[in-house]
Amino acid sequence: MIEYVEGIEVTKVCGEWYASLRDICKKYGLSYIQTLEKIDVCLHFYEGSHPTDVFVDQKQLSKILSKEQLKPIQNHFHDKKESEDSYYARQIKGQRIEVWDVTQAWDLGRNEAQSAQYIFRAKYKGQEKDDLKKAIKFLERALEEMDSSALEEK
Repeated sequence: MIEYVEGIEVTKVCGEWYASLRDICKKYGLSYIQTLEKIDVCLHFYEGSHPTDVFVDQKQLSKILSKEQLKPIQNHFHDKKESEDSYYARQIKGQRIEVWDVTQAWDLGRNEAQSAQYIFRAKYKGQEKDDLKKAIKFLERALEEMDSSALEEK
């Protein structure tokens, strides 16, 4: 998906947002070649065997832009990340919380954590009944492990 932020092309690849280095150089009057030398190239778009553009992530952008120049792009990345649908995360009291955060905070075991993950996402993924059945299976495994551990202790 390609979008534009203040004339700069941004795209999302594998869950990360990247910005067009050509557009950044053009907007801020930077030399494309000199700028390329300042950063580690992250993502190329090829046409045939020649790169048509280089896309850079936020970390790389911070090497070539001032904080003020970077702010609109960062805000765009942040707003997009916060608003993306996620089966595993929700906004709670202004903070993004993921299932992983909850299962770690409560120090859940492997099976309990898997069960919680299926329960939390069930309503949002569109496979509620299947996810709840999977959650039950993981809870049953957790109980079986408890029973096995109790027998071994005796």
